[in-house]
Amino acid sequence: MNQKAQNVTMEGSGALGDSRYLLHDRDTKYTASFLAIIELAHVKTLRLPAPIPNSNEDSERSVRSAKRSVFQSSSSLASVPYDER
Repeated sequence: MNQKAQNVTMEGSGALGDSRYLLHDRDTKYTASFLAIIELAHVKTLRLPAPIPNSNEDSERSVRSAKRSVFQSSSSLASVPYDER
């Protein structure tokens, strides 16, 4: 796994290139040595919080209500047709 960290932080061709942050889950493959190599490349590592039950449902509900409020406020605007041929 340390070789992977070196590959993604390699100057010029590394996948993290100009990245400032690396978000990662709580998997055990992200060892202290892996994270140290990433941070040597001046990329801050941020571990995601533990999974929360129903978090996907909550976010979907938020998106639905945001869409609903946008469409209700723009109902007086002319509709824009799409996929006309």
